[in-house]
This record gives sequence, C-alpha cells and structure tokens, in this order.
Amino acid sequence: MDFALAKMRMCTTVMRVATFIAATVCAVAFWQAALPLSGPIVFPFSETYYARATASPSPADKIIWAQKAVDAAPRRAENWLLLAYAYQSVDHTVSPRAIGALRQSYSVAPFSPDAHDGRLQVVFSNWGAIPADIRRTAIREANLYVTREAGLTFMKKLAPTLHDANAKFAANLIVRARESRKEADWALNQTNINN
Repeated sequence: MDFALAKMRMCTTVMRVATFIAATVCAVAFWQAALPLSGPIVFPFSETYYARATASPSPADKIIWAQKAVDAAPRRAENWLLLAYAYQSVDHTVSPRAIGALRQSYSVAPFSPDAHDGRLQVVFSNWGAIPADIRRTAIREANLYVTREAGLTFMKKLAPTLHDANAKFAANLIVRARESRKEADWALNQTNINN
C-alpha cells in the first residue's frame, strides 16, 4: 500500500512540474508574441524578428533581423519583402539582392494577401529598375487584387503617385479594366434580374 501511495505522489509531483513548465513556456511564448520588442527572444518566431526589423533604426540591423525572419519562416512572402526593403534601404537603390528577395517573395506566395500592398508599391514605384518577369507577375497580382474593393482602392491611390509613365499607365489600365468589368457585371446582373 505504501508503494502505491508513493507512486501516486510521485506521479502527482511530476504532473505539477510538467504543468508548471508548460505554463511557463506558454507564458514566455505569449509575452514574446504580444510584445516582440520588449524582451529577449526565446523562441524563433518569424513575427518577433519581423517586428524587430521594422523597429530597428539601423539599416544594417534591419537586414540582420529580416534575414532571421526569413530563416524562421521562409514560406512567408512578407518576410522576403521585408528583406528586399532592408536591402533597398542599405543600398539606396533596387539592387540585385533586393530584386532577389522580391523575386523570392513572389516565388513562395505570388498572391499573398499580406504582401499585396508592399510588393505592388515596390514594383510600381521602381518600375524601370524591376526586371520584366517581376513586372508581369506584379501585373497578375494587381489584376487579382483589384477584384477586392481594398485592392481597387489601393491601386487607385497608388496610380497618381507614380513618376514612371509606364508604371502609371499600367496601374491606371488595371484600375480601368476592373471598373469596366464591374460595370459589365452590374449590367449583366440587371439583365438577369429583369428576365
């Protein structure tokens, strides 16, 4: 009987210790996720590295943190886009390494909703420096994105800010094509309702 009681007490102690450890790990993970800039990095969360990169005042540190974000979650397009931004801020131009990171962003998730605005901004704002394959991919992304009202609003705001005539023409064409499709859809809908 004493052996069974001792065994039960030991199991209870082990369960308490395991619960304490699990609760501590969860609390630290929650703290790191909720306040990524406030404490040490215990877990390799992509979001924590991303937040540190965007908050870093040093362009060189931005690259380090952005690379860590990419290493932690290489399938997230916004991490690659962040790395492209970091390279661009250090190089003061759309350099080959920034193009490489932008290309990788499109490669891992060509229609990532978290990257639409940033990627389209980079591509259309630097139109002449962007290779043709990335411009074509951006046009496909923009055509898909404008099917959502947020995307159409974004492209309408972006188009007038563009300095490159070809970029402005492409952005306006995407907006006009979507608005024409919306009008055609509305007219077709009205015809179907009346029949």
